[in-house]
Amino acid sequence: MSKLDPRLNEAEELDLVKTSIDCIYPLPPSGLPVSKKGKEESFDKTLEAESMSERESLTTLLIVENFLLENMEPSSNNITDFPTECVILAKLVPRCTDPNIRVRQMAMDCVQCTLRIASKIAGNSMDQPDQMIDALCTLKERLEKDDPNVLFSVINDLAKGTLRSVRTLSSHHLTNVLKALLSYPLPYDSNIVAIWQILSQDAMLTSGFTDQMLDMLSRQLPYEEKKDGERTTKIATQTPLAVTCALKIIFDVEESEEVVKKNYHRFFSSLLIRIGSSIDCKPPKPVVEEKESKPKEKKKSVPPPSSKVPVPSLAAVEAFRSFLQRSKSEDIIEGLDKEDCWEMFEDEERYPESVTILCRYLVESAVGGPYISKIVTSLASGLSSLYDPQRVTVAAFFSELINLKCAGNDDMIEMVMNSLLGRLVDSSHMVRMLCIRGLGNVASNEKQQVQQYSTTVLSAMMAGMDDKEDPEDLITTESMSGLSKILSEIDESHIRAILINVSLRIRPCFEKDRPAVRAQAFILFGNLSRFGDGPSKAPFLEQIHSNFVSLLLHLNDPEQEVKKACKFSLRLLGPLLESEAINNKFQKYLLEDANLIYGEFMNDLAKCIIQDFPDKVNFYVMGCISFYKSMWSEIKCNAALFTGYLLGNLQHDKQVAISKEHVCAALIILLKDQSPSVRAAAAEAMSLLYEY
Repeated sequence: MSKLDPRLNEAEELDLVKTSIDCIYPLPPSGLPVSKKGKEESFDKTLEAESMSERESLTTLLIVENFLLENMEPSSNNITDFPTECVILAKLVPRCTDPNIRVRQMAMDCVQCTLRIASKIAGNSMDQPDQMIDALCTLKERLEKDDPNVLFSVINDLAKGTLRSVRTLSSHHLTNVLKALLSYPLPYDSNIVAIWQILSQDAMLTSGFTDQMLDMLSRQLPYEEKKDGERTTKIATQTPLAVTCALKIIFDVEESEEVVKKNYHRFFSSLLIRIGSSIDCKPPKPVVEEKESKPKEKKKSVPPPSSKVPVPSLAAVEAFRSFLQRSKSEDIIEGLDKEDCWEMFEDEERYPESVTILCRYLVESAVGGPYISKIVTSLASGLSSLYDPQRVTVAAFFSELINLKCAGNDDMIEMVMNSLLGRLVDSSHMVRMLCIRGLGNVASNEKQQVQQYSTTVLSAMMAGMDDKEDPEDLITTESMSGLSKILSEIDESHIRAILINVSLRIRPCFEKDRPAVRAQAFILFGNLSRFGDGPSKAPFLEQIHSNFVSLLLHLNDPEQEVKKACKFSLRLLGPLLESEAINNKFQKYLLEDANLIYGEFMNDLAKCIIQDFPDKVNFYVMGCISFYKSMWSEIKCNAALFTGYLLGNLQHDKQVAISKEHVCAALIILLKDQSPSVRAAAAEAMSLLYEY
């Protein structure tokens, strides 16, 4: 600026220089001020004050300890223990890695003095050398250096020593150490994981820890329910989740294998129930300690902002898998991998199926198979749990165990059967359904056992079909499936008294919304044919005629499984109809995987019906008309066409027995149906009535 025009005089140049100098901030003698958000290193009076305070405290402690060491006489004062030794050492050890050299040295002196006091109280002479205590002098010399490499080596030794000290502490205060470890926030950081790992290397400690941890899993609440209006959310509780995560770490340690195999049945049952308890549970909120407002007080550790509490269901599944790996149950793991079971364990709807698969592979397992009896005993108490998922888990396992003949153990079959019978009045419809399934599976056992439980099982199945709190008909379906199984194994005398009652009970199920219910109903009715040629022949034949129209119409059901069920049933019922022509058609055309040309088949069948059952034609026609109000368009079409085939093939002299006006009025109503296919079928049926 001094070279620019107009030229500045001396006074103006002096003002310019002075102004520039005044704008420069001087460097303070104590260095740059510390910025709260900056990264500059500087002298901090607060840190120095803390260091001074620590030195003063350590000096005081060292003076007191030296005085005690020199003057106390444990024998004369009846001093037999040093109860505060652990607390003092716990406070001193972290200071051995303090950034301040003097603090490190004094902390080591205090540790050494504390150990000498404990040794003296234990009855050892002061002159008696102690290799471990004397070795601390070497550590103290190494602590005098500020070389990072030297400090790192010391810290490494201290870390190993600290872990060993925790292990030693655990041998004396197992419960307190366990509670402290489980109180740390999840997921565990590397330090806590290291502690769990070193504890797991000691078989006695591992056994003691796991005993208490399994007890916690069985006694503590697995989750809490919070209602938000009509919606209920399950929140996993902290301690069981912490135990689950800790068990995973323990199982990953090779030295834990002996304890795992010794308590195989306990781990298996507890973790299986834990998986069931964790499904659809949200993780608990992370434990975040409030920051203290006082600057001198240290802030408590908090989990990193990026860390997330483990998902309860995933944590349980991972712990279970680690358990199977550590116990060398490779055959079970391979089976579960093959069936994609690991994902099913976390799905609420598919979970019972996954338990069924697990049970099957457990029974076949060379490692887990011998523990079946103990596992059943451990699981039995779960059927009395207050929590639905736990009862569902045990019921699913027991129901499949019955199907697998309880690995050939007759006493176990009786125990499991009694357990399932006791939960038939459970508040959970899923538990009731699984109990019904298990009772039905008794059919897969020996003939003697089937006969022994037949009356009880039949009563349970009949009660299941009448279950009023079965919104999705799951219990009804399972009851009919169980009846089908048991009917193939029992004698006619066991079913004679209830044969017709069963037929009447299942009739409403032919028209249920769910395809599985309809299919099971038709299959069960077909299986009843086994008893239709004895003393109950006449009344059962009447039931066949009553349900004949429904069976024929559902041969062309919208669902494939219902079509197959009707084919199966008609093939079994055909011989009881006393019509060789009709039976031949059923056996020839109603093959399970055969493609049935429904229209042609029904037209030919109508001719056989007219020939062999002329007095039933009007009854069948009225039955068809009742299906004109069906919820399925396909069934309406089938009913209209069957009506047309029956009346169109009927001889003129037999037409007088038919309610023509009623039939025509019903068909005319069908012509107004919303479905084009129904209107077309009604029109086709009316075209066959040209002689009326």
